[in-house]
Amino acid sequence: MSKIKVNITEHRNFTIEAFGLKNMDVEYNFFYDETNNIRKFRFKPEGGLNIPMKQISKNFVLGGIVYKKKTTSFDFEKLKNDLKLDKTTDEIKLKHIAKGDFLDCLKSEKLNILLDWLLQNDLYIHFSSLNILYWSIVDIIDSVVGNDPDFRFENLNYFKTVFYEVVQVDLENFLKILHKYKYPNIQRHQANKFIKDIKSYILKNKDDVINNIKGINEHSIFVLADILRNSTNKELVFIENNKDYELIDRMAEFYMRPLGLFKNSEHIFDEEVKVIDYFNKFEFCDGDNILDHFDFEESHNNVFIQMSDVVVGLLGKYFEFINILNFRDIKNVKNTLSTIQDKNFTKLFMLLKKSELNSRAFIHYTTALTNIEKERLLSLEFIK
Repeated sequence: MSKIKVNITEHRNFTIEAFGLKNMDVEYNFFYDETNNIRKFRFKPEGGLNIPMKQISKNFVLGGIVYKKKTTSFDFEKLKNDLKLDKTTDEIKLKHIAKGDFLDCLKSEKLNILLDWLLQNDLYIHFSSLNILYWSIVDIIDSVVGNDPDFRFENLNYFKTVFYEVVQVDLENFLKILHKYKYPNIQRHQANKFIKDIKSYILKNKDDVINNIKGINEHSIFVLADILRNSTNKELVFIENNKDYELIDRMAEFYMRPLGLFKNSEHIFDEEVKVIDYFNKFEFCDGDNILDHFDFEESHNNVFIQMSDVVVGLLGKYFEFINILNFRDIKNVKNTLSTIQDKNFTKLFMLLKKSELNSRAFIHYTTALTNIEKERLLSLEFIK
């Protein structure tokens, strides 16, 4: 069976230019692990979701450790000794470093040692973080906007964010609307009714968003309502002709993103059978050159993948914390922390900043602008 050729050149060049990305031709070694991989996200035909509601606030995160290829060796033995791990521990995981939710993890002295080690060495972190609710619903906005020239990229993302925030006010009833129409497979004869129901939901719940979410006002809500009203009789391109009830059918595409952007680097993934099977369908090319720059390894054989487990596990808990954090509580977070929690939070922000300064492409979000703004405001409390 012949493989599907994926030529990364055009998309890579566009992305680098559009976002002003630097250091993209540097040779790095990337290591990957993942957390909160739900595999599929869908409605059950009889109603409800295939995952618990509380899982919706957890981001899928893929990422880990990265360093420049010519970097000198790292003293893992000293790190292991400093961490005072149990002698029977043959594979480092987050559970050996910290446990509990994000704020509980910040209480760990071992986490403090690890973050120090990452900051002091020529190591960076990288990740793609996917908010599964945001990713599942924004096709509605993409569909109603269509090719409207008045919607620049930043405007589109803003109204996706407004929509995302309103959706969460009464999420259970919003999801019932989607289920009623077998979203994301809206039938043409039901499209106008679907849009009308979505608009009614937004107007009914607007006050909770206006009063609680920074950067969203009544005007924003009414503009969003107008966007929906003006979409009447339009083809809803992204939410028609799909499988009934299937919100996310796989995560494999997120594994492919860094392969295209960092074409001169080596990418080592933790073994994941479904991802390996998916990758085996493709042949990656840069123009006429075939790219053979990725592999899969078992984590117990690779300490960098083990370190990636710790990093990604912590980030997964961090993004869940951000997703449920209220804007008005941001100023109070620092005041509620112990000394060790404060130190660890500060060092995490320092590590994120260090990594982003080396390459903004190390940090990749698929989430609402409000969540990114919460991170920014929170970081200002810890890094002056």
